[in-house]
Amino acid sequence: MPRPPYPLWELFDKLKIHPSWGYIIYRTTYSSESDAHFSTVIKYLEACIKKSFFAEAAECANKSTGVDPAIYEGIWARHSLTVIEDVTQFDRASIDSIRARFEEWVDAQHQRDKFNKYRMCIVIDEECPRTLLGTSAEALEQEIEYHRDDTIRYVKVVEAWPELTNMTTSPDG
Repeated sequence: MPRPPYPLWELFDKLKIHPSWGYIIYRTTYSSESDAHFSTVIKYLEACIKKSFFAEAAECANKSTGVDPAIYEGIWARHSLTVIEDVTQFDRASIDSIRARFEEWVDAQHQRDKFNKYRMCIVIDEECPRTLLGTSAEALEQEIEYHRDDTIRYVKVVEAWPELTNMTTSPDG
């Protein structure tokens, strides 16, 4: 039987060892406004990930690749977001602080460079919920076709162990 494109095949293969896949999310804002909207933000993120995941499945099916759609359903069934919330540790924590905590946690799991779940995390800070207001998981799920509106919506993705280059310029420009 044909297999899905490489990134999904790698994920399918890794799920033989790992119980689940999905992002680790750190919450770093604990205002009354963020409390009111945080669960909506998480539901929206889940819907975005699901929509993107199954769009790839549909594209694969449209190309008549012969990939069994059940593979995608099986992979999705093992998706799980992990939300880390602790006002005493993470309220207004910086990106660098979150990166350090995430890297420490990954190393404690002995998973450095072994699985995407341990290569990056999502940070929901004070800005993020504001950019996601005015939309919902339900609205996203009801969209038949992707359309772009003028609203910029985002979360912050933090890479573990980024390879930063020194970007200095010479006096000549």
